[in-house]
Parts: sequence; structure tokens; C-alpha cells
Amino acid sequence: MRRFFIHVALIIGCVVFSFPFFWLLSTSFKGDKEIGVFPPRWIPQVPWYAVQSPFISGNAYETMSKPDALDAPTWARLRPPIERILWRQVETQGVVWMKQASGMADSDNFRPQMTRGLWEQVKEVVPETIWRNPDELPAFVERSVTPEMMEKAWNNVVRVLVVGRLQVRDVNNDAVKLGFRGRGAGVKAWQVKSGSAQLAPVTVEKQEGWQVNYDLRDASQFVLTCDFTAPVTPDKISALSLPIHCDETWHRLLLTVENGGKVYTAQRPVWMNIRTWQDVEWVFKEPPYRGARSIVLRPDPQAPTDVRGAYDYRVTLTFLKASKLRAAFDKYFYAYRETVRYVDFWLLLSNTLKVVFLNVLGHVLVCSLVAYGFARMQFYGREVLFGLVLATMMLPADVTRIPHFILMKYVGWYDTLKPLWVGAWFGSPFFVFLLRQFFLTIPKELEDAAKIDGCNHFGIYWRVMLPLVKPALATVAIFSFMGSWNDFSGPLIYLSSSDHYTMAYGLYQFRTEHTVEHSLLMAAATIMALPIIALFFFCQRYMIQGVTLTGLKG
Repeated sequence: MRRFFIHVALIIGCVVFSFPFFWLLSTSFKGDKEIGVFPPRWIPQVPWYAVQSPFISGNAYETMSKPDALDAPTWARLRPPIERILWRQVETQGVVWMKQASGMADSDNFRPQMTRGLWEQVKEVVPETIWRNPDELPAFVERSVTPEMMEKAWNNVVRVLVVGRLQVRDVNNDAVKLGFRGRGAGVKAWQVKSGSAQLAPVTVEKQEGWQVNYDLRDASQFVLTCDFTAPVTPDKISALSLPIHCDETWHRLLLTVENGGKVYTAQRPVWMNIRTWQDVEWVFKEPPYRGARSIVLRPDPQAPTDVRGAYDYRVTLTFLKASKLRAAFDKYFYAYRETVRYVDFWLLLSNTLKVVFLNVLGHVLVCSLVAYGFARMQFYGREVLFGLVLATMMLPADVTRIPHFILMKYVGWYDTLKPLWVGAWFGSPFFVFLLRQFFLTIPKELEDAAKIDGCNHFGIYWRVMLPLVKPALATVAIFSFMGSWNDFSGPLIYLSSSDHYTMAYGLYQFRTEHTVEHSLLMAAATIMALPIIALFFFCQRYMIQGVTLTGLKG
């Protein structure tokens, strides 16, 4: 029974201490609208899957929540009449919207979603006197629903895909006048090239565009094209921009540009990941700033085209259908994808691994060699020297930071990785002490037997002692790895060029530029924490063994 309670206590402790990491991980999977909600949502929301547009989203609003001012029995009694009143208001004020919703996909969600949306707004304006007299709440709800509330709920519930007016800017960032061909000018120049889709002119959120009514149930994509002429060639174009009202389906959009016998293809897609307008920008040249949101267009020599004129253009929008699994995957890992795109992840990782490897190797080799000398070799002043080594542990790092920086700059190592790892090859007092205590636990008879067989001190150290102190070496390696991986002050002091940034400092710079994008920040923090967590998970036995056996005489 005692063992049972110990295991229960350990399990509870593991669950409690894993909450911060679970929150970190789950937040990195969330969208922006899921982060700023109260009460906080622990489980990331699965995106609503739709293959037809326009459609009614089934997860725009949660189930009608009980107000804090009402008890459960009162809310259970008042909720049905409130729902009926809210729907009656929709029937009265939203006749046109009801007619539109009846022809949309997932129209069964319209009634519950609209009533929930109206309730979320109405309960925010209920005065305290009504909460004290809950029987007056239904009458208050009936007279409180406004057209503005209705419109807000409608905009949140209904999902539409709208393509706006294509714009081109020259190298001076001036708008280029385009000569559209086909059906007319402006937004009317878009045409359906293939797939089941229809275009209809609309005004959404005070911005004109063409609503795209598509059906991807039996197709994997649909394609829109736009032909126009422009008085500039691609090398004189700074950017192509297109406003798109997304429908939050996580389908993907790929853009291609045909001009002068060449085809330019976008290097990454645009995800339909929000439910409002976004201005997407494509450029023909790599932007100078890595974190720019512009999508680069690169020549595709294998793609055919019949657009030969130097000033003739054809822009093609290919909307690719995403499966349920693909939509969920893209949504959950969107923050990680954007984080890796904003920062030069592989450069940061290679710099960090280089520093970590050299630190671990230096600490393991040098500290074990010094510790062996203090533990097994007899020489004059050994105890005094060992005391001096331990005394350096009492010296704060801030005291030596300025002299150390001056030294590194004097030898020409500023803005290089050397100051981050060279110190490990001069040993660490704590690791020397740890390994010395472990060496003292090894019986002297093993050393005497090796001497009889003809081993010198280095042979004894290398062939006899090191294999016996593997737990302690693993402990040193783990501590050195953690310290090097998480080192922030070193790169902050000694590095000025982004080519030499490590993960810790590179992600710090990322954080300063994305302070309000919480999902990206959590993704960056997760990337930074995962190696340490994995290391501790797989190596905790060696670390615990190395620490617990230190200082025991065998």
C-alpha cells in the first residue's frame, strides 16, 4: 500500500509539473483568436472542414455559456426561452440573410450559431438590475438585439472566399496602370479556367471583389486566371499584391505569372487560414529582410506558356483542396512553419550544435583529465591547488566578464564562436570536483593491477578509469549540453553578426520582433525546449546515477 501511494504521488507530481510544457505546446498549435479568450482553452480547436463555399461555420461560437451571475438551475430554466427569442429576432431582422444562408453549405449550423453569436453580445450589455431579477432577462434580450449585433454574428458565422483587385507596383513603389483583357476591367478581369467555381461581384467589409462560389467535393482544385498588359517588365516590378478574403478552410493558394515566354511560380502557398481580408504580396526578387511576408516568384523553365509579349501578363490562381487531416496539420504546425521561415533556423541550429559539441567534448576530456590528476596522482601542493580550483567557484561570473571580453577582443575572437567554447577546454571547477569525487570511489587495487601490467598514468586514465566513470561523464556531458544550448549571455556579449547567432540569441531576436504573435513565440520556445526535454527524458538515469554515486567510497 505504501508503494501504491508513492506511485500515485509521483504521477500527480509529473502531471502538475508537465502543465507548463503542455500549455506551451498547445498554445503553439492555436490560432490568434483562440489565445485571447477567457476562460483559456487548453485543447486547440480543430478547423471546421468545408469543401463548398460559401458555408456556415459550425465552430464560430461555442455552446451558449452560463453567465456567472446566474446559478445552474436558473440558467437551465431561462436558456430555452432565450434561444427562442434570439432566433425570432433573426427571423424578424435577418430575412435576407436567412434566405442566403438556406442556399449555403452546412446551413444546419445557421440557427445554433446565430443564436450563440447574439447571446455572446447581449450578455455583455445586461445591467446588474436584470441579473438580480433573472425573470426579466428574456424580455431584456428581446429588446436588446440590434442590427449591428446581427451583422457581427453574421460576419463571424458565414465564410466566403473573395478575390479582390490585382495591383502591381514598380520599383519606385508607384501603382502601375494595368490594361485588363477578357471580361472587362478591374476585378471583373478574373475568369474561371477550370474546376467547379462561379464568380459573383460583391462588397465585403466595405471592399469590392469577386466572391468565389466553389465546390471541391469531386475535385482537387479550381483555377482562376487574369490577363492584362503593363508598361513594365518583371525586372521593373517591385511587387504584385492581391487582397483575398479568406474563408478559414486551410485550403492553399498557389500563384503563377506568365510573361515573355517565361513562367514564374510562387515558392510557397498562401493558406486560407483567417476569415477576413489579407493583402498577399508576391515579388520577383528575394526580399532583403528574411522575415518579410512577401512570397518570392522564381522562374520555372519546365512550365509551358503561350504568353510571349514582354508587356503581356497572365496571373493564375490555383486553389488546392486540403483534406481534413491536411487542414488540421497545417493549422497546428502553421506557427512552427512561420517561425522556421522567419529565422534562418538551420544556420542557428548548426552554430548551436557546433558550440554544444565543442563544449561537451572539452568539458569531458579536460575536466576528467584534471580530476584524475587530483584524485590519483601524488604531487607537491596537490591539495592547495585543488583548493584554489574550488575557490574559483566562489568568484561571480560578472567579476571576470569585462576582462574576459577585453581578452577575447584583443586576440581577435570578437564576433566569432570561439569565446563560446574555448573556455570549456580550460576546464570547469564544478565538473573537476564532480569527477574527482567519482574517481575516489574506484578501488586502488585496479590501478595497482594496471601498473603491474605496464600501464602508465595516461594508460590507466584512458583504459581503466574512464570506462568506470561513465555515469559521471554522462552527467558532465548533460550539464554541459544544457548550459551551452541555453547560453544567452555569451552570444549577447560576443556576437554582433547574425551569421554567428545561436538558437538562444536568434530566437530572442525573433521574440523582440513578434511580441504580439503569441503562437509563433510559443512555437519558438517549444523548439528551444524540446532538445533539453528529450535529453533529460532519455538520459535522466545516467544523470541521477552520476550525482548519487559521487563521493561514495566503494
